[in-house]
Amino acid sequence: MERKNNYYREMLTQISPGDILPGVCDLLHALHISGIKVAVASASKNARQVMDNLGLVEDIDVICDGHSVAIPKPAPDLFLYAAAQLGLPPDLCVVVEDAEAGVEAALAAGMRCIGLGPVSGWAKPHWCCRTWTTSTCQNY
Repeated sequence: MERKNNYYREMLTQISPGDILPGVCDLLHALHISGIKVAVASASKNARQVMDNLGLVEDIDVICDGHSVAIPKPAPDLFLYAAAQLGLPPDLCVVVEDAEAGVEAALAAGMRCIGLGPVSGWAKPHWCCRTWTTSTCQNY
């Protein structure tokens, strides 16, 4: 496991702004300058390093990771922690999530949720975007 984790950490050093999906930087910057608070709530214990390497930190208000809470997703703890760090009640938060456990956690936290990718068989997010474009979003 240690060797595998060392390979993973080495791979993380190779992540750069060129790895960001088109439109993500513009969206984060628009949210930031509009005064809309943004948190990253990732189960990864390397979330800060990933955000730093991608060059996204300046448009993110809070980064919460696998070190932030004891119980991981699908428990709502990480999202509730992120909301508290932002000073927001859960019902004013919208989660963008690409994993079933994250959708379950967002719903359990009482937050609105946008599911990214194929969500067939998942707990139903409020909206679903099969790809990273607004034209592919559906309401549930």
